[in-house]
Amino acid sequence: MIQGYYLANYLAGIENNTYICKRIILKMGKDMPEVFRFYGFSFFFYSREHEPLHIHVEGNGGMAKFIWNGNEFELFEKQKIKANDYKKIKQVIDDNADIIISRWKEYFEK
Repeated sequence: MIQGYYLANYLAGIENNTYICKRIILKMGKDMPEVFRFYGFSFFFYSREHEPLHIHVEGNGGMAKFIWNGNEFELFEKQKIKANDYKKIKQVIDDNADIIISRWKEYFEK
């Protein structure tokens, strides 16, 4: 699981993380809601997304997109992501698939 304290506070909107939330909103803008950030990578959606459920990842000069197949997130596209970074990214996504799915539903099924 991701270093849960900060992620949990961000997702719960706890007051101590107001600065972090505002900084993410300013950086990502309204068109790119960020789910979380780890290992120098941002895990996010575009606000005008489409099915199937998926997550974008950018950082360290690379990008990737993972699509939910009903059981797990599978790599759909990857550019300039090093093998070691890919392993970390995949682990973060696998460990937090429930959070990603929940945030997608919360954002797109309003």
